[in-house]
Amino acid sequence: LHDALTQLPNRALLADRFDQALRAGHRDGTATGLLLIDLDRFKEVNDTFGHHYGDALLTQIGPRLMAVLREVDTVARLGGDEFAVLLPNITCVQDVTAVAVKLQAALQAPFRVEDVDLDVEASIGLVLSGEHGTDAMTLLQRADIAMYVAKTQNLGVAVYDPTADGHSPAKLALLGDLRRALEQGDLILH
Repeated sequence: LHDALTQLPNRALLADRFDQALRAGHRDGTATGLLLIDLDRFKEVNDTFGHHYGDALLTQIGPRLMAVLREVDTVARLGGDEFAVLLPNITCVQDVTAVAVKLQAALQAPFRVEDVDLDVEASIGLVLSGEHGTDAMTLLQRADIAMYVAKTQNLGVAVYDPTADGHSPAKLALLGDLRRALEQGDLILH
């Protein structure tokens, strides 16, 4: 249930805590926030200094994030340089955004690894239960989309926006229909 390198909760433990938070929120009338954090330029650290430096850096991320969070919040490592923060008992997107800004500020100070100061920045995507979805899988997927938008558009922090979501059942069905039409010769070019 914990990541071997960082000792943070892993994806399985995060999913369990997320489900519990969603159930408690439904019962108590509160929401749950989820932030996905991807380190920018982490590959450069590995390529320049080696994986040993990258691993040492990753072990410092969790404590830095936890220092600005509440005791009930969860920091998890999902893999690679991707982390998640679960925020139970949140009332609005503005509260989740404020936490994201705090987390970015916490990551701004250089990380010291073997007498080398390493600077990293993070792209953060965020969602709020009820507003962006009601189940853990949907919310995790949408937080990932928001994080990708934050990274590709160099925003730092992005809230999930359905207009930026290119992953819809209708689009997937259309792609399947087009593939079958091509295979069966049903399309004619004019």
